Amino acid sequence: MTLPVKHSRLAALENSLPGRRGRILIVDDRPDKLITLETALESLGHEIVAAGSGADALRCLLEHDMAVVLLDVNMPGMDGFETARLIRSRRRNVETPIIFITSYGDELHALRGYTLGAVDFILAPVVPELLRSKVSVFLALFERTAQVREHAQRLLHQTEQLQLLTRFSLAMHSAFSIEEILQIAADAVREIVGAQFASALLTINQSGLREQKIRFSPLHRDLSAGRRAERVDLEPLHLEPSCCRRLKAAELAAPELRPLLPAGELPLGGVGLATPLVSRDGTVLGVLLAAGKQQRDFCDDDETLVVQLAQIAATAVENSLFAEARELNRVKDEFLATLSHELRTPLSSILGWAQLLQTGLLDADETLEAIEIIQRNAEMQSKLIEELLDVSRIITGKMQLNMRPIRISPVLKAAVDVVLPAALAKGIEIDVSGEEVQDGISGDADRLQQVFWNLLSNAVKFTTGPGHIEIRLEADDAQVQIVIKDDGEGIDPKFLPHVFDRFRQADSSTSRIHGGLGIGLAIVRHVVELHGGFVRAASEGRGRGTTFTVVLPLVAADGEAGVLPEHFSLEASSVLVPVAVDSKS
Repeated sequence: MTLPVKHSRLAALENSLPGRRGRILIVDDRPDKLITLETALESLGHEIVAAGSGADALRCLLEHDMAVVLLDVNMPGMDGFETARLIRSRRRNVETPIIFITSYGDELHALRGYTLGAVDFILAPVVPELLRSKVSVFLALFERTAQVREHAQRLLHQTEQLQLLTRFSLAMHSAFSIEEILQIAADAVREIVGAQFASALLTINQSGLREQKIRFSPLHRDLSAGRRAERVDLEPLHLEPSCCRRLKAAELAAPELRPLLPAGELPLGGVGLATPLVSRDGTVLGVLLAAGKQQRDFCDDDETLVVQLAQIAATAVENSLFAEARELNRVKDEFLATLSHELRTPLSSILGWAQLLQTGLLDADETLEAIEIIQRNAEMQSKLIEELLDVSRIITGKMQLNMRPIRISPVLKAAVDVVLPAALAKGIEIDVSGEEVQDGISGDADRLQQVFWNLLSNAVKFTTGPGHIEIRLEADDAQVQIVIKDDGEGIDPKFLPHVFDRFRQADSSTSRIHGGLGIGLAIVRHVVELHGGFVRAASEGRGRGTTFTVVLPLVAADGEAGVLPEHFSLEASSVLVPVAVDSKS
């Protein structure tokens, strides 16, 4: 007898609750016992599925996953033990919890049940409170496991998008022509955000003539045939740098945008995304357009990805337009090799663990470990991309500062606190000394902390413990000076003039000991200069340490200025804590 039950009231409750809800499968050949068990469990608020035989139970498990199975031992034909054996023979149900319900309490029954994979026995007549208590444990475990798997799937999806972003970024920076960059950018937009169609437009001045270059990336290549050659006018779109506009059907159908869309009919779904390609002086050079989502509407994450691709494409275009002949090409090649190495290191770990997650063979602890490793490496890779975007903002002149009166001492101390664990782990002593600064500065506290963090991280990375880092804060009536001196590896005199150049490293081989893209110090110099100051580096050579000096102009500050302690020392620790920072060499 089959008694499938799904209470409509409970189904409505299930839909109203967040996360995945577990089902309870009750298997018994007696309808009165099924009703008794259902009544006892109804207050838990989960879907209850009832089966009147072992065969019915197996059919239910083919259709749905169950959080727990309550299985009567004494059933005609296929008894509970045989049913449990068949359940366990199916790979998907190897770990499905089975609780036997029986009138027999002897040890032989229990031993046989546990041998077949039972997690518990409940003696009839059933005590409702005891039943609810035991079932609740497995419902909670099921929901937690489901949440972990869903989180793993989200991380895997983000990882796949990040992998694509990395691949297209490398391809754009390795391209040999403007047309190739635009084609890669259009293909990237369509593939990463799942658009039905994408296009890239660039307007450039060559020999005093304005020329438009358009590249298309349709889902079906033949749809780009017969496209129109009319001039594209971007003014009606009112595109703003670092912003993405959602376009409705009427805007997509406007005459100004028709040259960016394929000839003929294409089910675009009535929505599109447009973001500008912006030059370093803020001029809108072109646009990236995505139209028609394959499965759903565009979301905020899609907008973020399209903006990132536009920034990368604009940087690649300007590098191609204004590249310095042979030397710049050599530096670019070295940087791309470094970038490829630095991005693939965490990516290899991400992909390896993601593949293990997909097998479904990891237990709960191993799954949590895999997720932690994937998340840690994804964050590391995300930081590398954020640094690339910082450089893009520098190149395009779009790095914005939140300027306000601040005291330099707390900003410096915050940076010291961040690198302190890594320094202690390497046995490096940090010695800070300074004097009272009666005036403050006008600056962006977050960006200045980024400056000091970069410099201190470099000092920690290039100092072999036991070592020493000295930080001095000095000021006069006009300026404040922050000196960071280490006794680490030092800098080759030949490379010293280039230490703040973008994408330059003293050792650019991917087999070098220290990681990094070689852009951290370029960001440091740019941020300091935006504050009206300057930064310089000094070193007597390899093995003789390095000194970085940041000088910032003072302004009159209201109230009391921050006071750095006259002297404090941080003792070394023997615990090793790896730290990943930008390279100065």
